Amino acid sequence: MANKEHLDILTQGVEKWNNWKQNSLVLSPNLSRADLIDANLTGADLIDANLTGANLTGANLTGANLSRADLIDANLNRADLSRANLNRANLNSADLSRADLSRANLNRADLSRANLKSTKIGANTKLDSKWLKIWQILNKGVKDLQSADLSRANLNSADLSRANLSRANLTGADLSRANLTGADLSRANLELTDLIDANLIDANLTGANLIDANLNSANLIDANFTGADLSRADLSRANLNRANLELADLSRANLIDANLIDANFTGANLIDADLTGANFTGANLIDADLIDANLIDANFTGANFTGANLIDADFTGANLNSANLNSANLNSANLTGANLTGANLNSANLNSANLTGANLNSANLTGADLSRADLSRADLTGANFTGANLIDADLIDVDLSRADLSRADLTGANLNSANLIDAAISFNL
Repeated sequence: MANKEHLDILTQGVEKWNNWKQNSLVLSPNLSRADLIDANLTGADLIDANLTGANLTGANLTGANLSRADLIDANLNRADLSRANLNRANLNSADLSRADLSRANLNRADLSRANLKSTKIGANTKLDSKWLKIWQILNKGVKDLQSADLSRANLNSADLSRANLSRANLTGADLSRANLTGADLSRANLELTDLIDANLIDANLTGANLIDANLNSANLIDANFTGADLSRADLSRANLNRANLELADLSRANLIDANLIDANFTGANLIDADLTGANFTGANLIDADLIDANLIDANFTGANFTGANLIDADFTGANLNSANLNSANLNSANLTGANLTGANLNSANLNSANLTGANLNSANLTGADLSRADLSRADLTGANFTGANLIDADLIDVDLSRADLSRADLTGANLNSANLIDAAISFNL
């Protein structure tokens, strides 16, 4: 909050304020969060002033000296800053929309995340090239931005469709709700970037750095993330329909409730990722690494997990209907209550896996390793266990009616209360 004495003096007029400022021992007057709407501060001495969060909407600051002033989060909408000295001023996250900066001096000013939409900048405005470039994007439609430094830029809702942002530095930038349809962001640095609700349909993000980026609810249909680093990124509720994430790093990423229908995750790193409730219908996860991943209640209908590493993955309540888990490693995975109806688990490693109450009706487990697996109360009706390893498996109260256990090894298996009606039982006990 503003210092009452300082604010009272300022409201008595610029002349009195400047005299007080010149003779005062106060180096940084506190005017934080002050209500200065439409105030006449022409020629005011505001050097080193604390104007954090101040409301200067429509204020007249013509010729004012704001050198080194702290204007973080200040509202300068429609303010007249013509001929003002803002050298080294901190305008981080300030609203300068429709402000007049003609002939103003903003050398070495910090405009990180400042709103520069419809801001008036003239040929005589002194502005560092980085911020001028950002102003041009927002107000002149500049889209050739290869290797540009746009770190900490406020590009909220900007139109960057088909823009060339290859190798651009967008670290910490605000691109929420921006239109990046078809944009080239290959090898761009988007670490900690805000892309909430952004439109990235058909965008090229090959090899991009998206560590800790926020893509919550972003539209990523047909986007290409091949080899991109999305570790710890937030992709919750994002639409990744048909997106290509081959060899991408999504370790510890948040994909809760994301739409990943027909997406390609071949060879992707999803270690410790949270995929709770995500829709992977028809997705390609061949050779993907999902160690310790959270897949609770996710939909993997028809998904392809061939050769995937799923050690200790949690599939509790997941839908794996008709999924292909051929040769997948599900050692110690939790598949409690999972739906594996018609799934292909040929040669899969399910050693010590928890399949309690799972539905494996008509599943193919030919040659699968189920040693020490817990299948108690599972529905194994019509499942094919030909040549499977069920040594020391827990098959208490399972339904094996019409199941094929030909050549299966059930040494030490517990079949107490199991239903074996019409099962093919040429197995080793």
